[in-house]
Amino acid sequence: MNKTKKLVFTLLSLVFVICMFTVTASAATYKYNNQNLEIKTEGDWQYVFLTEAALTDADKEMGINAGEVYITKYTGTAASVNVPSVLGGKSVSTIGKVSFKENKAVQTVTVSSSVKYID
Repeated sequence: MNKTKKLVFTLLSLVFVICMFTVTASAATYKYNNQNLEIKTEGDWQYVFLTEAALTDADKEMGINAGEVYITKYTGTAASVNVPSVLGGKSVSTIGKVSFKENKAVQTVTVSSSVKYID
């Protein structure tokens, strides 16, 4: 019985020590104009918030602003898709060039009026 108690105590101590050293997973990123932006997910949409550092002069000339949303991927299975005007509480301004590339289900896409540019 004494050996069992020691073994249990040792195992619990080991679990406690392991729990103290939690590993934090790094967030997925999307490279936009040589800037790594953190990918966010809302429903079937993956997107990034554009930063001032990521914007080019051409982006700014098109009226794209820091804080706006750039859609990186649609992961849903709907044949008919409506691009939302807002994701993460911010205006969707750009749809990335590969947002629908690997999605075989999508047949039609309706773009919201907030979208200023399709990459």
